[in-house]
Amino acid sequence: MMIEELQRKVYLLGQEICKDEVIVRVPQSYLKVKKYIVEKLRLDMDQMLFTRNELLQKTCDHFIKAKVSLKEDEVEGAFEHLHNGGVVIVLGSGKVCVDPQRFAKVIARFIGPEKHMETLGVCQSANITIKEAYERLGDIDDMKEKVMMIEILEEMGVCYVLDTRAEESKLYSGHGEILILSLLPKTDLVLIPDERKDGDKDEWYCGFMMKSESEGMIGEVEMFQEIMQKVWKIRSRRHRVFVNCIVVEDKENDSVGTIFNDDGKSIKSMFKGTDKKVKILKDTIKELVVSVIESKLADEKNQGMELIMMCPRSISMGCFVSVVETPFKLSQEEIESGMSSIKPMIKNKLWGPVKGDQLYQEGKF
Repeated sequence: MMIEELQRKVYLLGQEICKDEVIVRVPQSYLKVKKYIVEKLRLDMDQMLFTRNELLQKTCDHFIKAKVSLKEDEVEGAFEHLHNGGVVIVLGSGKVCVDPQRFAKVIARFIGPEKHMETLGVCQSANITIKEAYERLGDIDDMKEKVMMIEILEEMGVCYVLDTRAEESKLYSGHGEILILSLLPKTDLVLIPDERKDGDKDEWYCGFMMKSESEGMIGEVEMFQEIMQKVWKIRSRRHRVFVNCIVVEDKENDSVGTIFNDDGKSIKSMFKGTDKKVKILKDTIKELVVSVIESKLADEKNQGMELIMMCPRSISMGCFVSVVETPFKLSQEEIESGMSSIKPMIKNKLWGPVKGDQLYQEGKF
């Protein structure tokens, strides 16, 4: 189809849409709120971020002073309408950005291409300090707004703030308090670290794997980042995070596990604990992973996913095969709850010798 013909069809379709009274009918109150946000808040106040309650209060106060009758529910409805139209961004945490274009520029200072970062005079690094993060927010003057911006970036999965009490930043060469997830390196090893000594209690192993009918769907980077968001609060503070692997921990039940994106082929999760309570961590992670994948695949036609339990005995030996592939005979109880291995069989650390430790030693991570 010629470009001119396509443009003509788009124009005619637009004309038809504009004739639909239901589509074009926008309450005057919404237009008034839009004008206030665009002309007052963006230009006069030079403020980009608000809590939802703060923005609601400011907007209502403005119209009361202007002697314009506007109810709170009308203002709330206007926020949703403006969010759908891209005028504002309403975030799930109750924060609102009133200048999306400026907001996008701020995000680019954290995850932009290397050449773009160079033009800004910013070093592209996966691990930065709070001070460096604030410097990247240079055109935001108010400290409260800078703190809110970091919280929003964390909510969106752009970056994560490490646990300073656990001195988690010491795991990374930059010794910074903030991780930029998309810039982290990959690891090619997902063994669960075994730190037992001779005479210690036996340990229980279990695991599962998620695969989709279409190769690569389950292991998409964006999908795995969303999984990381879901499990971030229960991550292990003793192990480094990679772009394709995170260690989770259940201290109450003495259990630990890894969640690993296997090059887009599948997501594998392996767990170990001192007894059958390891199943609690496994089931928690399984529920989170399945919920993320189901939501991502909901709009994909003919896309199914497969949940496969992994062989606990194989995991204890350092290899990761499903119950279908394993040469061992396992009961249903062993498959679901895991099984024990009395002698320590895994001596490796979590990260791989090439893609993990080498980058760390070279100061690139």
